Amino acid sequence: MEPTSSLGIPVYYFFAYGAAVLALFSNFPKLHEETSLSFKDMVGVELHVPASAPLKAMDMIEPMLERDDHAY
Repeated sequence: MEPTSSLGIPVYYFFAYGAAVLALFSNFPKLHEETSLSFKDMVGVELHVPASAPLKAMDMIEPMLERDDHAY
């Protein structure tokens, strides 16, 4: 967003999902650092994200289940 900031134009991001999804995506790098397994291998493990209810690791969206997936 460098061109807009150099012109003094404010930048806004539209996120069309709920706050819980935003919290999950915002905290994903921290979850990645704290774990060494793929989420699909974490049977029975709950992930704790601030401002959200606990989420079972196996319930993550499919591209995030496998660390070796190119979409991960």
